[in-house]
Amino acid sequence: MDLYSTPAAALDRFVARRLQPRKEFVEKARRALGALAAALRERGGRLGAAAPRVLKTVKGGSSGRGTALKGGCDSELVIFLDCFKSYVDQRARRAEILSEMRASLESWWQNPVPGLRLTFPEQSVPGALQFRLTSVDLEDWMDVSLVPAFNVLGQAGSGVKPKPQVYSTLLNSGCQGGEHAACFTELRRNFVNIRPAKLKNLILLVKHWYHQVCLQGLWKETLPPVYALELLTIFAWEQGCKKDAFSLAEGLRTVLGLIQQHQHLCVFWTVNYGFEDPAVGQFLQRQLKRPRPVILDPADPTWDLGNGAAWHWDLLAQEAASCYDHPCFLRGMGDPVQSWKGPGLPRAGCSGLGHPIQLDPNQKTPENSKSLNAVYPRAGSKPPSCPAPGPTGAASIVPSVPGMALDLSQIPTKELDRFIQDHLKPSPQFQEQGGSFGRGTDLRDGCDVELIIFLNCFTDYKDQGPRRAEILDEMRAQLESWWQDQVPSLSLQFPEQNVPEALQFQLVSTALKSWTDVSLLPAFDAVGQLSSGTKPNPQVYSRLLTSGCQEGEHKACFAELRRNFMNIRPVKLKNLILLVKHWYRQVAAQNKGKGPAPASLPPAYALELLTIFAWEQGCRQDCFNMAQGFRTVLGLVQQHQQLCVYWTVNYSTEDPAMRMHLLGQLRKPRPLVLDPADPTWNVGHGSWELLAQEAAALGMQACFLSRDGTSVQPWDVMAEPIL
Repeated sequence: MDLYSTPAAALDRFVARRLQPRKEFVEKARRALGALAAALRERGGRLGAAAPRVLKTVKGGSSGRGTALKGGCDSELVIFLDCFKSYVDQRARRAEILSEMRASLESWWQNPVPGLRLTFPEQSVPGALQFRLTSVDLEDWMDVSLVPAFNVLGQAGSGVKPKPQVYSTLLNSGCQGGEHAACFTELRRNFVNIRPAKLKNLILLVKHWYHQVCLQGLWKETLPPVYALELLTIFAWEQGCKKDAFSLAEGLRTVLGLIQQHQHLCVFWTVNYGFEDPAVGQFLQRQLKRPRPVILDPADPTWDLGNGAAWHWDLLAQEAASCYDHPCFLRGMGDPVQSWKGPGLPRAGCSGLGHPIQLDPNQKTPENSKSLNAVYPRAGSKPPSCPAPGPTGAASIVPSVPGMALDLSQIPTKELDRFIQDHLKPSPQFQEQGGSFGRGTDLRDGCDVELIIFLNCFTDYKDQGPRRAEILDEMRAQLESWWQDQVPSLSLQFPEQNVPEALQFQLVSTALKSWTDVSLLPAFDAVGQLSSGTKPNPQVYSRLLTSGCQEGEHKACFAELRRNFMNIRPVKLKNLILLVKHWYRQVAAQNKGKGPAPASLPPAYALELLTIFAWEQGCRQDCFNMAQGFRTVLGLVQQHQQLCVYWTVNYSTEDPAMRMHLLGQLRKPRPLVLDPADPTWNVGHGSWELLAQEAAALGMQACFLSRDGTSVQPWDVMAEPIL
């Protein structure tokens, strides 16, 4: 087995060279599936007929989740049709619609995609049309399932928890376990896509191990589905690591240890469903009593991937137990690699394992400690760039940008994507030197980072004020002491401290002409150990409202929620955010001294949120026309007097106090752009008029003209949605 012979230190290179799919094939397959989805939408899903209409298409499977292996992978293209009004409707018309979809597919393939072959295998899944896309050299292939489905989720925003009725209706449909899993493909994809790149690499490593076990003669039909191991890998990382960077060998050993303890596994998440609804709660209680292992799909509670009564986990466990003496689990000096430790991870002699919504009792903060050594560490919470002026009067500062001579207005429409890659994305070398703060919305040359330090001496929002100065002084002393061992090629500078609640410093790379403004903030741990995608307890916000705080005063307490809200977005949307922020900087630099000072402009973070809003309302596709998206955002800037933008991802109107607060916020003058993590923070403050004027002036420039000279059209975006 090639994995076993790979040294532990070389596993990252092994994944990059051997397991990640070839970009050329992935891109061709992605374009092919995108074109097929467009063709089905155009034809209404039926050859020569106007109905049923395609409501939306969603790409799932390992390809959609970003966990596809080199060589062969699977993809699910779910077609949501308006003729399905319930789960039950799908059974009645499935055969007819699949037959017509095959005719549409064969007609569409009369103009084949260059470099790809299409074949139809034996149809073994009753609810899907199966076909295979293969590269001409036969090195890569993708098994695609085309699945017509009921659009039960509607146009729910990414990160928004479905209504409990979605699942109570599912339970009343009399379905088999996982029968309607395709209806929840979008939730499943989002659940995996928010994970860091290295965790996906660990998933590839686990899947490669699984496939090699199968090649040794075990019948794949008797083994658990590989998706179960994807979920088990995420569970292991959540319980034992939760870091963006880690040892692949440690992660792999942890997952194999869980497989050995399969008789005790009970894994589930309450990201999309929970115990609030009585019917769903009772059903979950029954599911959790099933034979171990239980691994519930985070999107569909009826689908137990572990299915201890059906799959031969013991075969995988035997192989896992026999592999620890191989080089992949040995350090350079021959010492064995250790697995992660955590509350839900196996211990010798345990009779059961926890599940990922349980908190770790060992991580509770020591009581009444007054030392900074008692930090409750959750560092790396990256905030939005250029935060808004807070109640203390701290202002966003627009830097001078070395690349500002590049006139955005003269970049042709078709070159915008390349412009972002070449001129706006941060230098990888600088990110490596400056820390792991690059989360996708940082501009090249200069950006800002918040490092939030949650301390156990703060037990309430109000506690942060009295001891802040003392703690910041101690933090500065520790920082200066730490910097005596300098990071090569970086210099540390302390600017004028103009934010009372933070210690500000700057990391500068003179060689790369890049810098990062860092704010070190001690804060109250209001949210606690919340799993990614889980909604905070309503009391978190009711306590905030009764604290008598100023607007956005305690926004640092919610930095993790803010970061998670951004991180689930597709890469191209983050690129659009970079483009909008670059335009913002150009406007600020060109008008310096002429109009409003940069500090009085709306913060760049407001434009980040506005860009996400535009995409959610008008596009929702992973791949889109950059010029269309940019034009849409500038159109919203011009309509700033009507803007009312908010999300209920983390807070909502269920709590009476929060309902009253939100109603009060929504009555305020426009523009209103509420932070999705802190309902007291309206980031829409500032002078929008200059931005609106510049947005209007850009309308007929080259960046908004198509090849034939016509203007690029914006997305169709609602003015005041209820999110």
